[in-house]
Amino acid sequence: GCVVFNPSTEEVIGSVPIAGHRDLDDAVDAAECAFRVWGDNSRWSWVRRAAVMNEVVQLVEAHQKEIAYLVARESGKHLDEANADVVEGIHMLQYCAGRGRHPIGHKIASEISEKESETYLDPRGVCAVITPWNFPFAIPTWLIGPALVSGNTVVFKPSEETPLSGQFLVDLFHQVAEKHRVPAGALNLVHGLGDQGEYLVRHAGTIGQLFTGSQAVGRKVRRICAEHPNKFAVCELGGKNSLIIMSDARMDLAVAAAVLSAYKTAHQRCVSADLLIVDEKIEPEFTAQFLAATDRVRFGDPFDEAMFAGPLINRKAVYKFNMHGASVKSEGAEVLRWHEADGASNFVRPNVFRMPYRPHTFTLRQEAFTP
Repeated sequence: GCVVFNPSTEEVIGSVPIAGHRDLDDAVDAAECAFRVWGDNSRWSWVRRAAVMNEVVQLVEAHQKEIAYLVARESGKHLDEANADVVEGIHMLQYCAGRGRHPIGHKIASEISEKESETYLDPRGVCAVITPWNFPFAIPTWLIGPALVSGNTVVFKPSEETPLSGQFLVDLFHQVAEKHRVPAGALNLVHGLGDQGEYLVRHAGTIGQLFTGSQAVGRKVRRICAEHPNKFAVCELGGKNSLIIMSDARMDLAVAAAVLSAYKTAHQRCVSADLLIVDEKIEPEFTAQFLAATDRVRFGDPFDEAMFAGPLINRKAVYKFNMHGASVKSEGAEVLRWHEADGASNFVRPNVFRMPYRPHTFTLRQEAFTP
């Protein structure tokens, strides 16, 4: 099985079974079988599917605090951020519930009066949903919710770092599904590592590949899809994000925005600012205030209100933090704050560097995902 650790304390909080190939085949088979019913608009209309999603929303709201606590323990996110993760999931599921009553097609003008042209949105089939650990509740709702309400069925593999949050969501769906007699296999949960994810993406029975994660894995998912005439990929990947501070910026807002973007969730978001691009006229003043704010930021227990953010997800991330800092340093960047992690825990302090614009450098091209 796969052991689940609390990254703050490194205590074991649970475990999940790793799916074998037969388990994955069975999950895809169940999803294909369910699709013939769930995806048939004469048997399950958009409105009926949306009613199911609406009840899932209500269950999530009833368990909001419990889910947020689990997310904080499993991912290391501060409890405030974990709660925001759940709220984002609620909002997405509310949208999916409303989507059932939106237009599902268009009537198109024809050049021949006797001819009518119309388009309809129809489900494609089984979707593999593979999600990361940094938003272990919200991101699955972004992918599972739209897939299900439009009539597709899903095989869902959450991150091996945070499988319990994904399992909680599936359990809530199954409670509603049983009440509404949703066909078994509409939403299937499997656990595993990268090998299990790749097996699902390559599986002849999975049509949609809904993936959030790294650029490297996303490129691989798209390549696999390109080799199959009926597969499609929806990938949300990493980025090298910049916050641009102009000379007329309000300094207090600019510093606050930079701190929030760079350090919230210990920089473990695909939208975290890796680069602060500052107008030379105000750079000295901005840098002084940003460094002072950086020194005040506290990383610690996610359940302590005085803390700004929690730990990195695991020791591999800590190693990456050290390697990334060393790489930026080796390119001649001026070191303004330097904290090499000792590896005794998953907590780190931010590194800050200053460098004039130099294209084609590691510094400007490689996403950090650590502060």
